[in-house]
Amino acid sequence: MELEVRSADGITVVGIRGNVDGLTADDLMRAFSERVSEGSVRLVADCASLEYTSSAGLRSLLGAVKLARQHGGDLTLAPREGGGCAAELTLPATPAPRAAPPRSPGEAA
Repeated sequence: MELEVRSADGITVVGIRGNVDGLTADDLMRAFSERVSEGSVRLVADCASLEYTSSAGLRSLLGAVKLARQHGGDLTLAPREGGGCAAELTLPATPAPRAAPPRSPGEAA
């Protein structure tokens, strides 16, 4: 897998080329995490050159969704003209306050 990160007009694009599998999925998740920690407000995963993804690659995308939602954003997948997909990660300009962890069924309030 090769990743190409580029930015323009406030959007950071992570281009994914090749295969995402158990050996490369952590690198993909790290790329999303680094962009969020740098304060990127909008991220797009360009999957036009993605040839294959295993369940580990899908897990990385799910991890990016969870990360985005923790920061008040989301990850959206959309079809691309000519095939493949584009994933757009949108975060608010200011982080949302962290919610308290969920309580277990028998836990007192």
